[in-house]
Amino acid sequence: MATIVFSLYAPVYTGNHHDYLHYDMHECSWNTTQCQHQQIQTLILPPILASGSGTGTMPPEVALLTSLQAIQFQSSQGDTTSTTGAGTSTTILCNLIPHSLAMRNLPNLQTLRLSLQEDSSNPQSSRISGTLPIHQMLPAWHTLQSIQLPNNDLQGDIPTTVGLLNHLVSLNLKDNHMAGTIPSELGLLRHLESLDLRSNHLVGTVPTSLGLLTRLTKLHLGGNTGLVAMTTKTMTDTFPREICDLPLLEEMDCLAGVCPCPGTKIRCTC
Repeated sequence: MATIVFSLYAPVYTGNHHDYLHYDMHECSWNTTQCQHQQIQTLILPPILASGSGTGTMPPEVALLTSLQAIQFQSSQGDTTSTTGAGTSTTILCNLIPHSLAMRNLPNLQTLRLSLQEDSSNPQSSRISGTLPIHQMLPAWHTLQSIQLPNNDLQGDIPTTVGLLNHLVSLNLKDNHMAGTIPSELGLLRHLESLDLRSNHLVGTVPTSLGLLTRLTKLHLGGNTGLVAMTTKTMTDTFPREICDLPLLEEMDCLAGVCPCPGTKIRCTC
């Protein structure tokens, strides 16, 4: 665990960051972990990684944490170590999840949550950049149930391989710079309950395959001005009716200023 901590915090591991690294303290007492029954279940990444002040990456030793269920940034508002006056550079997500690590099996990993509350005085202070490394998460991370990466600077297309994360329940990529079309492979995520792709640069039409997501309760696609390349008059005629007929869908966004599923029980936010 000490190897993991030093790798993530390097090279700015100074001051009181190391006060808890004592041989007489169990790793579950460190503020970089959350445990249950003396087993590490959550690895808390330091905020300095998001701020750009840290240049470390996850070492392969993290694969030894076989009870690990979640990887997340520690909120800068929390009661453990935080930073102020951080730099403006961003952290590349692929560096945090190197290929050598992602291909190792973490059999209990369920949650990847990498998002911090943005500092209004420094818009870049809490954002990570790069592409979405879904190909690196497979096949070892097939147990993932939740990917939460909102409010970052992620770019590129949504990989079609996301459809292979067949245990995924929630996917949140809102407020990034994702481009291209919505992959039809999302329709393979039969356990998906929440899909949030708001405020990106997605284009094209909404794939009919999303109508296969029978457990979906929330669908947020607003804020993608190029997503529906059609007139308001014809939009409701071309939006996949299969999505409107989903039995559990409760809320969605308006597209082109119009609710795509008029006359249904679905709540639309415009």
